[in-house]
Amino acid sequence: MQTKEELENWYSENDPWNYETTVDDRMRKEIIINTLKTHCSPIKSILDIGAGEGFMTKDLPAEELYAIEISDVAANRMPKNITRIHEPKDHDCIITCGTLYQQYDHKKISEWLKMSKKYIVVAGIKDWLIHYDFGNLIYRIEFPYRQYTQQLSIYEVTPQHRDN
Repeated sequence: MQTKEELENWYSENDPWNYETTVDDRMRKEIIINTLKTHCSPIKSILDIGAGEGFMTKDLPAEELYAIEISDVAANRMPKNITRIHEPKDHDCIITCGTLYQQYDHKKISEWLKMSKKYIVVAGIKDWLIHYDFGNLIYRIEFPYRQYTQQLSIYEVTPQHRDN
């Protein structure tokens, strides 16, 4: 599993993933945001788990934007409209992009996702995603992303999945 120290080293330079300059990342962000607007609106509070420097988080369609990020270096670069927290609280929607992978604490992240009140949004490289039962799948799309296939899934939280 990737350590905090490894993440701090990774974020020693701004935008190490090149999100701000890669066309595929701008396209992925637009697809995710438009999908949220279409399938999850309105959202008062949204939490982004593994937000990095806030590339996606800063533009998510919600009144209140929250982020969980292990790297202090990355979190210190987040825009001011994002509130960093260390564990979920009362959010209408919880999203994670690229964290339900072997190298991260996917079990903890899946438990945090299940704390959402209304919607769970999972995005990531299809072949790398570790799948969990998050409730009623209401939307799924796959699209090209860099040299991979990105999968975006939206779940509506049901009482039986919230209590599991």
